[in-house]
Amino acid sequence: MKDNKAKKVASSSVYRTVIGGVVGAAVGYLANPETIKRIMSGIKSADLKQNTIPLGKTAMEKISNIKDYGAEKSQQTAKKLKNKTAGLLKKENSEDQENTNANNEKQDHQEVNLQDNNDEQDHQEVNAIGEKEFTV
Repeated sequence: MKDNKAKKVASSSVYRTVIGGVVGAAVGYLANPETIKRIMSGIKSADLKQNTIPLGKTAMEKISNIKDYGAEKSQQTAKKLKNKTAGLLKKENSEDQENTNANNEKQDHQEVNLQDNNDEQDHQEVNAIGEKEFTV
């Protein structure tokens, strides 16, 4: 088993070394200024232009499709977000209304109790005044 693994490691190391040498030679060849001049002189600008126009049109169509798709998805997401927040706001508003109603009821009870206390004080004062008049 160790022999198989050692052979695989050795063969993969050799393989990587060969590939690295080929890639390095290709980069070195293309990096040479004389080679670049020869390649560029071989390419005619008219041919280049004819070949790139369809490519440019295809790229523009794909970009347009992507833009339309993105706009559609953005609108869908905005609608979903709007619906979800509307539901939350309705829930929050109903909770606020319930709290307001509860607070109003408490305040009404407090006012009734305060009025009862005031009525009781007024009654006591009237009784006190009445007692003073009878004693005088």
